Amino acid sequence: MSLPEAPYRLAIADSPLIRPAQLEDAEAMAEIRADREADVAPLMDPTYTAESEAQWREHGPAGRRAFVEAALSRPNQYFAYTAVIGEKVVGYASAEAPLESEYTYWRGMNIARDYDGHGIGRLLEAERRTWALRVGRPIRARIVVGNNRSMDFFQRQGFVQVDIQESTPKQLLRFNVMELGLAALNGV
Repeated sequence: MSLPEAPYRLAIADSPLIRPAQLEDAEAMAEIRADREADVAPLMDPTYTAESEAQWREHGPAGRRAFVEAALSRPNQYFAYTAVIGEKVVGYASAEAPLESEYTYWRGMNIARDYDGHGIGRLLEAERRTWALRVGRPIRARIVVGNNRSMDFFQRQGFVQVDIQESTPKQLLRFNVMELGLAALNGV
């Protein structure tokens, strides 16, 4: 399947523009993440509270900004794209290709609640795949065990579960490790 290069638009009523993230997008990206984090927080951390969410909202923009800066300066190592409708950021996706790894790793995708279910995630995922093909590595994604919505999304995108990462004293969460190989990326 051949996809047009970003930025491109989907033919729906409120067509999102898919484009590289800009520094001024970081605050909106962090806000979307903080809002959607509350959906899976109980799976991730049983001690998650309103105070935890407030801390994330306070410190999240700096982390998103740093990641966007990395993607802008090292596009073969970092990926950060946004979906924009009008002037509003309504979703984003990020990924990383660490120099010491044979994989690219998905670092996050979140769609604003009001825009969920309109294909924006598929558009961002298509752009991320194009980037992974350009980098030339298979993809790995970690999904918190119990996050069935994300598992369903990745399975619909062709990912297969290759492992379960068990919790450790330093990492209390269990993750489903999902993978999409180069053959699948190439449509073979």
